[in-house]
Amino acid sequence: MLRVLPSLDREKFNITVFCFAKDGELSNQMKEQGIKVVSPPLFIQDLQKPLLSKAMKFTWAAVKFIILLRKMKIDIVHFFLPTSYKLFTPLSFSRFNLKRVMSRRGLNRSSKKSTLSIYSYERYLHHLMDRISANSNAVAKELINEGAPSELVQIIYNGVKESPIAINQRRDIRSELNIPEDHLLLVIVANLIPYKGHKDLLFACHKIQSKKWHLLIVGGGNQNERSNLENMATYLKISTKVRFLGSRPDVSHILKGCDIGILASHEEGFSNAILEGMSAGLPMIVTDVGGNSEAITHGTTGVIVPPNSPESMAAALNYLIENPNKRIQLGQNAERRVKKYFSIDKCIEGYESLYLDVFRKH
Repeated sequence: MLRVLPSLDREKFNITVFCFAKDGELSNQMKEQGIKVVSPPLFIQDLQKPLLSKAMKFTWAAVKFIILLRKMKIDIVHFFLPTSYKLFTPLSFSRFNLKRVMSRRGLNRSSKKSTLSIYSYERYLHHLMDRISANSNAVAKELINEGAPSELVQIIYNGVKESPIAINQRRDIRSELNIPEDHLLLVIVANLIPYKGHKDLLFACHKIQSKKWHLLIVGGGNQNERSNLENMATYLKISTKVRFLGSRPDVSHILKGCDIGILASHEEGFSNAILEGMSAGLPMIVTDVGGNSEAITHGTTGVIVPPNSPESMAAALNYLIENPNKRIQLGQNAERRVKKYFSIDKCIEGYESLYLDVFRKH
């Protein structure tokens, strides 16, 4: 949203972001770029009693949402996340002739834990939408399997901005991180969540520990999970070659100093991390889940391996380490592919086309 909304044509679209939780950093960045953000008043955000806080937030949000729809004469409401979709779709019928759009940006993990009634309710909501957007074929197929009308499902891939590498930038970044020039720099950009496959990657790196490499793990998450991974790296005797950088605002900068990008997820929708790695000219090793194979062409822009397979991951890493010419070729191909198919401009065009098409049927 932060990449797309500020870039939409303001002469055609008057945008308001409605939050029913407290403001965060993304909210501030939206405001800085001229996007109106409506969020709960501070006295509700700061309530210390969880149950009272939740009740008051939803009550405030429900009333404010209905008032906003009518007062601003909203034409299209776009439900970006599952919670807003389930809670606010019924409330949106308070405005006559409103068009509704829903996005799903990942595979529906919650459906595996949902009761039959919640699952049925979500299937019902799909039929109330005027358009449903998915960010990969994998997500689109899942939506259709859930009962979403296929004619309403539209794929809009994520997009990234082009970010050319300046002369000496790679050397300078490696110097900042104190990485020897003759060591390959591997990188995974993913929050520290078990299904992101960090443990598989550490096992894979253990199998190639005799090679000259360093691994950067970029991403925030639960401190316990980080401690578990750090202990695992120590147990596998690779801790001196693994660096945990935490959540970083300069990911694109870091990627430009790396040699191989990795995504080891057990499940995925369509990952921006893959596109960002490709944009930095990295050959990507990714698992064959979700929309990963839609971004990466095996053997041409990267290597696709089975999920939950440290052995396959290790073999792919070893292959790219031992074949520098192939590694460079894959990275160059990846950079060309992301420019052609996954640019931020294409993504913005997709959303503008969707909104205009829905509005014309108003």
